[in-house]
Amino acid sequence: MQAGLLKSRVLKMPKQVKYTDWTAKERLSLIRKQNVERHVGYESKLKLRANILRHQKLQNEQIEYDRMKSGAIHGNLHAAAEARMKYLAQKLLGKDK
Repeated sequence: MQAGLLKSRVLKMPKQVKYTDWTAKERLSLIRKQNVERHVGYESKLKLRANILRHQKLQNEQIEYDRMKSGAIHGNLHAAAEARMKYLAQKLLGKDK
């Protein structure tokens, strides 16, 4: 009686789909297309991240320069601060001060 129960519970595997050369080429071309899209998206994210970091760096340098400039107006700066201010002026403003 148990043998009859086991036979009824056996599941049959679904038939495998046989791919032709044409369907294989289609799948490969789709995979290539998706890879290109993924790489283009990744490159654009890297570019955006680099641009954001560059803008942040320039903004921080501009803030530092403005603070040193206001400090120079109110009093004397240390020699290292003057050298840094001169460097920032050359970098940000393109001037020799």
